[in-house]
Amino acid sequence: AELAKWCRKAINVIVSSQKVPKAKAEKGGWRYSPHTHESDLSVASWQLLCLHAARQCGYSIDDSVINFAMGYVNSGFVMTKDGQSGFAYRPGRSTVPEYGVTGTCVLLKGILENQVDDKMSESLKYLKSFEIGWGGSQYRGYFFISTWYLMQGFFQMGGTGYEEFAGKTRKVLVKRQKG
Repeated sequence: AELAKWCRKAINVIVSSQKVPKAKAEKGGWRYSPHTHESDLSVASWQLLCLHAARQCGYSIDDSVINFAMGYVNSGFVMTKDGQSGFAYRPGRSTVPEYGVTGTCVLLKGILENQVDDKMSESLKYLKSFEIGWGGSQYRGYFFISTWYLMQGFFQMGGTGYEEFAGKTRKVLVKRQKG
């Protein structure tokens, strides 16, 4: 019972921090502090996954909270002039897709919208172009978190895309492992 009270308090912080006044492009998301007026898709993804897990544990989460957040997630979809399509880290600010963010948005769309739309289809094409390696500019300096996000996106995609990505990633990690 005590743990359930603490979980409900944490959920309330997440829900109330989504309501902090924000610029139009930031609405529906979260960032690093419950009182910030900014949002990004990395922190927003963690909050959405927490709310999803809370629902699975029986906590009541109003649909409007999830829908508002998914509106923010979907607003992060961008298409560049050279045809790359995926999700940008800071909707309304960032203008290029990033592989890690796209991976987590594919995960979110898969579990929370449960449908394949044009954004999902284009993002999956973009993810398939990812070059796996140790570090590199494709990770934007965040190898481990990007790899985690990508793994989730490829898992959501399923099939040979996931198997290929997981196998190549495993080889890179094992090769760099220190015993």
